[in-house]
Amino acid sequence: MSKYQVYYCSHCEVKFAVDQDFDDHAVIDCPLCHDDQYLTDAGEAVDVE
Repeated sequence: MSKYQVYYCSHCEVKFAVDQDFDDHAVIDCPLCHDDQYLTDAGEAVDVE
């Protein structure tokens, strides 16, 4: 089972997930607008196989 941190960008209204094992969540930017100014933490998600 993989765990992810979910982020939401209020600028372009996209939700995306990053593996919680990723070392530095502080460097994460929105994949569409390439900015972190509008990101909010949207919680956790799990991938069940």
